[in-house]
Amino acid sequence: MYKWFAKIKGEQLGKPWNVSYETYRLVFEKFFGKVVDKLIYSGKSLNLTKKLGKIRIRKVDKVYRIEKTTGKILNGNINWGATWKMWNEQDAKGEERSDKIFYMDTYYLRWAWIKRGGNCTVKNNTMYKFSPTNNSSNNTRLGTKGRMSKANKEDKTLHQKYEYIKKDNVAKIVTVDNFKKKK
Repeated sequence: MYKWFAKIKGEQLGKPWNVSYETYRLVFEKFFGKVVDKLIYSGKSLNLTKKLGKIRIRKVDKVYRIEKTTGKILNGNINWGATWKMWNEQDAKGEERSDKIFYMDTYYLRWAWIKRGGNCTVKNNTMYKFSPTNNSSNNTRLGTKGRMSKANKEDKTLHQKYEYIKKDNVAKIVTVDNFKKKK
């Protein structure tokens, strides 16, 4: 992308575009970092123009599946810190390890690419997806997902600014009668 941008800018200026890749990347990262922060803290959407749709954060109801006979949670996010603490205490007492501890949030937040309602007229747009950046492997730099998580941990009321997607036809906790483990 840098080479393409340098070529186009050079043609527009009528002379070679003398900006190093490092400077270009720094400007690019700062600009899109500010865009991401604006989306996170305002709760608004980013119109991609040219009929490409919109990007925004959505708040979605979380649905838990629970096995009816045992009461075990079949899906959800495991709280590994609390689970390992409980297991270490049980090991010290010589007890058998019990099941994992789950986070029981009522909603989750996700980045969404809105393509419906005439927002996106790209052919075969269902074949494309928006993938926000993750954190770097050593957590030295936060990606788009990490920035959203950090902001929502720091400000507990921030989630109220996002579009709320309610799952009407699904109960908060769904029980499963015949749970069979996949082999």
